[in-house]
Amino acid sequence: MTKQEAVPKARKGKKRPKTAATQQLSLVDKLTSNVNRIHKRV
Repeated sequence: MTKQEAVPKARKGKKRPKTAATQQLSLVDKLTSNVNRIHKRV
């Protein structure tokens, strides 16, 4: 059994509840925050 076959079988029947984020960000805001996080100056 390959890993690709094993993962769906292990997750079968287990569903995670999806909840909305408290603060909805636009695509530009998400990208900006990721760039700031990666290039943060210490």
